[in-house]
Amino acid sequence: MSDFTPYFGWIPPKERTPRQWSAHFESRHLLPEFSIIGRTNEELDKVDLTDLWSHPDTVSALGYAYPGVRQSSGCCVGAGGGNAIFTLAAIEVIRVRDPEQILVPFWLLPYGRSRFYAGMTSPGDGSLGSTFARAAKEDGVVEAKREGLPPFENQDGLSWGERVEVSWSDGDAAQTLKLLPDSRKHLIQTVSSLQRVDDVEQALRNYYPVTIACSLIPDPKIVEEGFAFGRVARGGGHQTTLLGVQSHPKYGLVFKYVNQWGLRWGYNGTCWIPAGDVISMIRDGEECYAFSQYQGFPAQTFSLFL
Repeated sequence: MSDFTPYFGWIPPKERTPRQWSAHFESRHLLPEFSIIGRTNEELDKVDLTDLWSHPDTVSALGYAYPGVRQSSGCCVGAGGGNAIFTLAAIEVIRVRDPEQILVPFWLLPYGRSRFYAGMTSPGDGSLGSTFARAAKEDGVVEAKREGLPPFENQDGLSWGERVEVSWSDGDAAQTLKLLPDSRKHLIQTVSSLQRVDDVEQALRNYYPVTIACSLIPDPKIVEEGFAFGRVARGGGHQTTLLGVQSHPKYGLVFKYVNQWGLRWGYNGTCWIPAGDVISMIRDGEECYAFSQYQGFPAQTFSLFL
């Protein structure tokens, strides 16, 4: 873990201002309760939503397998949210067999808007998972390759670099406001707060990506070919995604933690963590959210996608 800089950016509860607390509670109040309508896929030993990142339809649409975001500043709330939004879009497109619509989202827009809702109206680092959820629902997202937007690099993950990330962190700036009429045509339909590890498992088993924020970060180790395992420890405030669940013969029920620190972290930027650590993360941060392109969370079967 010595060959990268650990950028953070999620604001832990003890560091929030009264304005940020107010924004957090207001944003959480807007979110519906989480409930899968008819549960499916419980018999599968493994679900890995990052398989969609290298799905043939994704490669056909982008020209490469989606590598995930690599953040260069304290924008983890947006970077993790960007990976969740891309995964959600890929699920929808692959489900209806329309690969031309698989696009890289310009997650810097909802990230900046999340800071705006949290009362931060100047460039800087840090945001809240709750206000990002609100921005995704109310302000949406546009395609990253839209004319006039800064280009990204596909090197050790998709990256815009620190200067661009900080520039777009002001969600009240003219460059962001100019995009809102179009971005608000492409909203995330439902985001719900998850309070229990069972809900996280059911969300993932039904193909709903999950963001999670807390002050507990895994230390990944490559323990077998293609598989990194990690246990969480104290660290900086960080938001990432959980994009997989499996019953591992050695480690029991584990969840796929997808980071934004480059592909050299863990195994291709990911590691699997035990269910007990997910419980600790939920309790520590109280910011865990499932994203859906439907109104609500209807059960989904995998045979539609793969």
